[in-house]
Amino acid sequence: MNKKSFIDSIDNDTLTEMIDKTLTYEKYQKSNKTKSVLTTILSAAAMIALVIGIVTILPALLTTNTPDDVGADATNPKYPTEDIELFLPPIIEKTFFEEKIMALITDQRAVNKISIYYCFFNGVYVLDPNTSVREQNEMIEYLREYTDLTGYDMYQMCVDNGIALPKKVDPAYAHVRFGATENILLLDIEWHTYETYVKERLEPEKKRYDEYRASLDEFMEISDEEKEKIYKRLLENIESYEIYADKIKNEVLCASRTINGKSDEIRGGLSMSPSEKSKYFDSNGYFVYEVFPQDYWVVGYIDKNYQYNSEIFAYGKDKFGNPIGINSQSEYEYLLKNEIIPFCDDLLAKGLINQAQYDMYTPPNLLDYYIDQFFN
Repeated sequence: MNKKSFIDSIDNDTLTEMIDKTLTYEKYQKSNKTKSVLTTILSAAAMIALVIGIVTILPALLTTNTPDDVGADATNPKYPTEDIELFLPPIIEKTFFEEKIMALITDQRAVNKISIYYCFFNGVYVLDPNTSVREQNEMIEYLREYTDLTGYDMYQMCVDNGIALPKKVDPAYAHVRFGATENILLLDIEWHTYETYVKERLEPEKKRYDEYRASLDEFMEISDEEKEKIYKRLLENIESYEIYADKIKNEVLCASRTINGKSDEIRGGLSMSPSEKSKYFDSNGYFVYEVFPQDYWVVGYIDKNYQYNSEIFAYGKDKFGNPIGINSQSEYEYLLKNEIIPFCDDLLAKGLINQAQYDMYTPPNLLDYYIDQFFN
């Protein structure tokens, strides 16, 4: 390998790998926004107006699927062959809503309740995206009491009218474990022992340091001062791994080894104190991961001096200047368009991140992003 091509690979790939693979759990969690259960979730203060939320989500909920696309008969393998529990579609076709739901409900209180959360917009009835689980369950009970509708009927209504199915009943997401809502993902966590952490995280990190140092010393035409900055950075990461290993050995920290059977190294993993574990697992032993609220979204990068930097994005700040969490997809999309993408455009133009990092920091939909990370 000639010297120039090696330098090019250092600039674009190897240096990125040094950064991405050697960050500590804590720093990597911040840069990729893996939610740390050790961080207190800040209460939200900002609310999106209902009509803005509806305008934002409506195009995504209307699909071009026809019954043939999705499977409108029982012979199509995409069509559900098992009973579907009654659910609330994000959009309900006008005639279906008025004749098969509202016309059959005789309790005015129930009529008023449903009318509050399903708004007529652009010829269809759209569910308020901020409707709580409790409110949705209450409306489902009204449907059970006053109508004969089943989950199968709701599914067919969506298929017939080109309405995107909720992910919990969409066959394309059959491999994903959802909690009470689509906002909740249930993760199967395997935890590191001291021995596995040393073998799989600490020792490879030390080996990478030796390999990088030998490569940089032989090939990279930079000053000794710049090399020392890189060496120092890599050594700091090794020291952080050693601290984590000691905490695991002393049983004061739990660190995930795999998530849903896959190595969690690319995600940075989940970590918590042993006393915290029981708070975040359901009765079946799954880790309950809420996509929203996010504490904040962080873009991390290495500057020209090989120093780690990060920029925090949130939907607002409290009176002390602390970020207020991102509470919904619509809030995230506002930040993405107005702040995150312009910031990442600048970093990409300056060569401080590559295209892969840019794509990682600017996913259009956070639920889809985490489903891809954890289940695909």
